[in-house]
Amino acid sequence: MPVRLPGRLPSATRRLQYCNESLPVQTYYFDIQDGVPVRDRKGLELANTSVAIEHSKRLARLIRQKQQPDRKDLIIVVTDESGREIHREIVYPAMT
Repeated sequence: MPVRLPGRLPSATRRLQYCNESLPVQTYYFDIQDGVPVRDRKGLELANTSVAIEHSKRLARLIRQKQQPDRKDLIIVVTDESGREIHREIVYPAMT
């Protein structure tokens, strides 16, 4: 389970301003794993889990466009601010 830095405000105390409405937000982290995990220490404040999953899909597309195709077994692991894993997005599948 990823280690989170102390000092983050609970999601209920943060709000996203949108069209003069105040919406609750939560921080999501996008860790990269290819045998050795690279932790996302900052995260992004997003409206909900669906938005976080869509963001991971966009990241995977960007990585595929920028990286060499010989890179294998690369995934993006999305976790919420409590450290709970909510999604795994495969960038490159594992070699079998």
